Amino acid sequence: MKTLILSCNTGQGHNSCAAAIKEYYDRNNEYCDIEDALRFISPSASDFISGWHVRIYRHLPSVFKFSYNVIEKFPNVTFGDKSASYRFFALGAKKLVEFIRDGGYDAVICTHVFAAMMLTAGAKKYFLDVKTALVHTDYTLTPGTKASNLDIYFLPVSELAEQFRCKNIPENKMITSGIPIRQMFYDKIDINDAKEKLGIDKDARHVVLMCGSMGCGPIPKMIEELVAEIKVKWHLTVICGTNQKLFDKVTKQFGDNKNISILGFVKDIPLLMDSADLYITKPGGLSVSESNAKSLPMAFINVVAACEDDNRLLFLKHGCAIEGEDPKQLAKHCARVLGDDELLAELKRNITEMEKLNTSEIIFETMKGLVEEDELASV
Repeated sequence: MKTLILSCNTGQGHNSCAAAIKEYYDRNNEYCDIEDALRFISPSASDFISGWHVRIYRHLPSVFKFSYNVIEKFPNVTFGDKSASYRFFALGAKKLVEFIRDGGYDAVICTHVFAAMMLTAGAKKYFLDVKTALVHTDYTLTPGTKASNLDIYFLPVSELAEQFRCKNIPENKMITSGIPIRQMFYDKIDINDAKEKLGIDKDARHVVLMCGSMGCGPIPKMIEELVAEIKVKWHLTVICGTNQKLFDKVTKQFGDNKNISILGFVKDIPLLMDSADLYITKPGGLSVSESNAKSLPMAFINVVAACEDDNRLLFLKHGCAIEGEDPKQLAKHCARVLGDDELLAELKRNITEMEKLNTSEIIFETMKGLVEEDELASV
């Protein structure tokens, strides 16, 4: 089975999901490639769309939220199969189909709705005999999804099925899989052993603070409020990701505090999560999925909202997280939870009881089954 994964560089989440799927394929010695779907329109189009997405997401979250809410309210106007957006993404359809044919791929998996629309347009205009799928990277129906028409739709949770159901997405096309994360997040070590590995006192409450790979949100203010509010023995690890300006600012402001560790881009996030009592994060699809796999309670900084708002609401509904209207209020709630063994244990119990799915395994087995069925039928 030869598989192509189509992602987009609009934030790291879609690429991370693609990499998580490929990791599982590689483990099973199955051929798998990842490509940026937008490059089939043109490399400059990919750079433009991705660059502005990141800038607005990081520096103008209110604009991102407003734009997303408009698109969500009028999905057919913005991304329907008659829309200008659909026609724009269809510009890359011919090159994409040629690439799939020349590469001899049996299956194509999309981790972004833009790729799904492009693939749909290509399959409609040019005969394309491959199995296709869309993997959702947030706990919601992404605008534009219903304009696509693929073989399989991998849902984060089964309770979203009614949102997805439409002419192009009947029930037999839906499979509940979760959101793809790297396999290392499914392994877990004891919290005290993890703290010892990191040189953190096992009697201290360990709080990990991270707002995505781009380090967005009011992190300096959050640290300031946590320092003022938390009275128990604790240690804070701040992960700034790829945001060098944030790293420099936080280091200058809090670098002398022995209770605070300030890190840039970190590869071994799973160990940090194993050592943590509470994870303060924005509710990105990958962040909450990784936290769920680790059964780690969360505290939400609602930075961007938009699709992340649905992620936030889902885990709040199941009692796996806390939130606050601003850094000051959230810090107060964090301090209360960290100082109350019963409250912290309840959050831990709730997220432990959430369903854990090895998403990449489900995707792999599903697509392999579809391809093998086709091969048998053609004999």
